[in-house]
Amino acid sequence: MSSDKTSAGYKSAISRAKEFIEHQWRDQLTLEQIASHVCISPFYFQRIFKEQVGETPKEYLIRVRLENAIQRIFVDRHMTVFDVALECGFSSQAAFARAFRQRFGVSATEFRNLSFSEVAKLAAAWGPGIQKVFRNILLGKMDSKAGQKLRKSITIKRIEPLTVIYQATTMVSEEHLGEEFRKLADRAEAHDLEVDMSQCLGVMYDFPLHTPLEKCRYRVCIGITGESAKHPKFSTMNLSGGKYGVFPVKGDIELAIRYSIFFFSDWLKTTPFQRSEQPYLYFERFSSLPGPRTYSSMTREIYVPLRPS
Repeated sequence: MSSDKTSAGYKSAISRAKEFIEHQWRDQLTLEQIASHVCISPFYFQRIFKEQVGETPKEYLIRVRLENAIQRIFVDRHMTVFDVALECGFSSQAAFARAFRQRFGVSATEFRNLSFSEVAKLAAAWGPGIQKVFRNILLGKMDSKAGQKLRKSITIKRIEPLTVIYQATTMVSEEHLGEEFRKLADRAEAHDLEVDMSQCLGVMYDFPLHTPLEKCRYRVCIGITGESAKHPKFSTMNLSGGKYGVFPVKGDIELAIRYSIFFFSDWLKTTPFQRSEQPYLYFERFSSLPGPRTYSSMTREIYVPLRPS
């Protein structure tokens, strides 16, 4: 096997391993289980995972758990810290408390009670990517007129379950996301898949309270019908039907995050709803296929899954 094919094979294996972790992170996964899933010896798997991801499998697993935990601490305020610890795969509240404080510098309870400005000061130790997010988003207050306009634009919609093909990536930039949508559409066309270009979705898994945008997990998705859902060359997922809080966004990633913060920290608290527990945080829906130059200029809708409080 040529070195190029070997490298591509390892890259594919690491991608599958990350996806396995992201599906099973609540379980007590071992290095041996993850390596076995991609058919590589544990010793060699750990080495190539570290080379390609920059973290060991254990470090990556803990980071995924803590990112889900801090997201729940911030967004799902109906959950107790103990509930969050168990939900996020920690064997005990004590183990969760140690890991959370080591990662974020404060306890989960303290973090929940911090103001945005206090979190921004805390984030100074989290790296330049995080500082940029807090400087440009959290510290940029939305004036009352803009807040009222956004509040009026939020609606409740009920949708049917939807099956999509997807490509996993990260939220590194608007241009990158637009390019990933184009690549997925081109692959679908090459394999003659029956796709619905009016169902172009971006599924978001991480809230950038601690995770740099280049590590925030994102799936570019296109709706499919019929036998396309079983094509061996494509990964598929189902988006749950039900009630969603929906609001429009036209602009870059930072604007979408700013609007999302308003939704969770302001609007949601005044309603009889809370976020419904889903594998994803929310998704954005485009009316047509976005591209590298059109992602930010297209109006899309953010869909947040809801259930009664």
